[in-house]
Amino acid sequence: MNCVYLDETIKNKKYISIFFILVLVIFLSMLQMKNLTSPSMEIVLFVVVTLIGVFLINYYTLHGNEVYKVAFLLIVLLGLFVVFLNPIAIVPDEDEHFARAITTSTGDFFPVYLEDKGFMSFQIVSDIVNNKGVNPVDSSLIESPGNFTSTYFHSIFQQNPFYGYLVQALGILIAEMFSLPALFTFLFARLANLILYAILIAIAIRKTPILKIPMLAMACMPFALYSAGSVSIDVLINGLSFIVVAYFLSFWKSDVNSIGKKELSIFILLIILLGFCKVTYFAFIFLIFCIPHNRFKKNHYKYVLISFLAVVCIALSWNFFYAMPNLSHSYRLAHFLINNVSSSGQIEYMLNNGLETFLMFCNFPNYISGTFSMFFIMEVPPWQYTSPFITVIYPLFIGALILLYPIKDKLPTRMRVGVLIVAVMVIVGTFLIQLLTWTSVGEIFSIQGVQFRYFIPLFILFPLILNFSDNQEASEKIDKTVFILTIVFAAALVLSLIRFY
Repeated sequence: MNCVYLDETIKNKKYISIFFILVLVIFLSMLQMKNLTSPSMEIVLFVVVTLIGVFLINYYTLHGNEVYKVAFLLIVLLGLFVVFLNPIAIVPDEDEHFARAITTSTGDFFPVYLEDKGFMSFQIVSDIVNNKGVNPVDSSLIESPGNFTSTYFHSIFQQNPFYGYLVQALGILIAEMFSLPALFTFLFARLANLILYAILIAIAIRKTPILKIPMLAMACMPFALYSAGSVSIDVLINGLSFIVVAYFLSFWKSDVNSIGKKELSIFILLIILLGFCKVTYFAFIFLIFCIPHNRFKKNHYKYVLISFLAVVCIALSWNFFYAMPNLSHSYRLAHFLINNVSSSGQIEYMLNNGLETFLMFCNFPNYISGTFSMFFIMEVPPWQYTSPFITVIYPLFIGALILLYPIKDKLPTRMRVGVLIVAVMVIVGTFLIQLLTWTSVGEIFSIQGVQFRYFIPLFILFPLILNFSDNQEASEKIDKTVFILTIVFAAALVLSLIRFY
């Protein structure tokens, strides 16, 4: 086996040299003065990441026809650095996600909010919050046992479905089973989530009949990989989204009269599970109307209409009777009161100021372009970080992948328009929800709370809509180049963690 990989290293020397040079340039661009005074960890991290990159390049060469296995390894091997090196609870809302995962691990799937107290929780949650931003290696929690004394915590994402935290809860239970220190209770929740993401993406890539390499590249975008190494429910949202798109593409490529009730039921169930986690992604149900009618078995299209109506009813009921009422059972209530946030007040303002509302909608392209430019901005203040170098070159890579990657079977115009409408529904819906639930009444030209991570699942749809390459099929060289650049930018994410050490 070692001889095989040595032979592949020699064969791939050109690609490996390009990979090494790019990673070295990125590494040097991220170094700060504090890194130069004691560079031992930085050098070790660079060497280890480079060796993993070389291994992945060789593995891809040997197993290029099994892209899903390559994706699984890439996500796990590089995601492990995010799990264990990223400071405690600095991923957006990670402390609140951890609080919900802890509660779920006890079998409490539907936590009850107690007025003036919050939710039943445990001291370990407060301990994690008190160590927020601390490097795992420097945290006192690495030696202290998990404190499961009952207490209360103000926010645990009550509006989210319990199954979004089952895997993290499993990681927590494993840490408890072996009586590991408190820090590992948190890190094992991260680790379990990372493995879940790798599995979901592997399933999606294996399922899709086309765009396997672009799907791998989109699933391993730096922020997607960054979220994958956290306790966040975003892992399930992104993973399920890619699987839904994979099913959609498999339906499109299926034979005439081949889609039956079983396949349709799985597709609908996936969208419902996804929509409960992120309500705007209920819009994916409209993808079903982009599939040619003749792909469904005879007399089965009526089930499509029934399924569509059922999902619409479920989405509206979930949003208005569960998610929205429970949203204020958290620190968000204080934000609403202090900043005059009110859905009804905002709607009334918009109705009474028609011209402003019209101009706001006209300004949507600016909102969207501003949000989509944040490819490599990690965390939130005071830990927010961006690389000016990667901020420039990474959008060029993603843009080229979307516009120029050779697609043998392009969607017909009608399907392209349909997919575009679905993407626009998700984007505009997200901005409108943030306008109504997070933005001060009257401040309609500065919509608050919209983050790039909300739209990661849409990126695999963009080649279907915007691609105009004349090439009929991607060559092995193109796929390999895309894969290597994907590793380069994933490695850049890992190397960016040196700023904390």
